[in-house]
Amino acid sequence: MTPTKVTPAKVKVKQTKVAPPPGKAGSGGLFGKRPKRELEEFDLRAALPFFLARIGIFLVIAVVLWLAAGLPLVLAVLLGLIGGALAGYPLARMQKQAARVEGSTPAPPVKPVKPPKARK
Repeated sequence: MTPTKVTPAKVKVKQTKVAPPPGKAGSGGLFGKRPKRELEEFDLRAALPFFLARIGIFLVIAVVLWLAAGLPLVLAVLLGLIGGALAGYPLARMQKQAARVEGSTPAPPVKPVKPPKARK
């Protein structure tokens, strides 16, 4: 038996257009680009007393649970973290408010208001 030469059939291939992937430069992505927010500046010295108070709350809860209640140290620390987070939440809000630097973020520009047109 002699090998026969096989030639592939000619197939027409259409070129397809490929859309650029979202996020490439110039495309704007699917939803457009968001403007980057400016980072706020914080005065850490103003926030320090609130931070120390929150650490103190955690330590008091953890030590009381460990020594007075007789819980294992790891469990006392975990419960102290949870209790400190719950009890220190109002302090965290005050800490953030006290740490904000006045004028660190510019106020949004005021849009001029046009007076309504008079009707005849």
